[in-house]
Amino acid sequence: MQKIVVIGGGGHARVLISIIKKQSINVTLLGYTDRIDRSEISGVPYLGNDSILPQLKKQYPELNVIIGIGNTVSTEFRQELYNKIKAMDFSLPHLVSQDSIVDDDVNVGEGSFVSNGVVINTGAKIGRAAIINTSSIIEHDCVVHDYVHIAPGATLCGNVIIGENSFIGAGSVIANNIEVTKNCTVGAGSVVVENCLIEGLYFGVPARRIG
Repeated sequence: MQKIVVIGGGGHARVLISIIKKQSINVTLLGYTDRIDRSEISGVPYLGNDSILPQLKKQYPELNVIIGIGNTVSTEFRQELYNKIKAMDFSLPHLVSQDSIVDDDVNVGEGSFVSNGVVINTGAKIGRAAIINTSSIIEHDCVVHDYVHIAPGATLCGNVIIGENSFIGAGSVIANNIEVTKNCTVGAGSVVVENCLIEGLYFGVPARRIG
């Protein structure tokens, strides 16, 4: 039986725990780690802060870890956490909700999360430790690079490329064949119709770089 520890105890972690508990997969949720003891989450116990991870690795050599931190301020924090966990030789399986629609040929990277109501169509590629959040749409042949966060209700039309560590805000739309470079933020509700090739914040309809 696969054993899993969730890193984090906030809202995003609670969503992950809920989805794991609903999945028809043979797993045991050992608990969660966090800086704060939030008591049990849906029956999943608090194990301590991240300093307990080496001890857990010794006790359960095949232990899997899922990152339950959905930081919307900086995706770089998830990258740092991913690297820290990999350095401890943990496995980071991806998690795909059974209530999503993901085409059979879609590649979802290690440690990534696909939430409820998501649609990811043929030919799309999702990098490592990415978040594809609730009811977002990733159309055919899109490439979502490592550590990207696609917020709820965002739509990536066909052949879109999203660079590493970028954040695509809730309800935003990225038109066909658009590239958004690394370290970009697209504000909620924006419509991107031109390439975003300079790092920064893009906002509006149509979206313009504002910082």
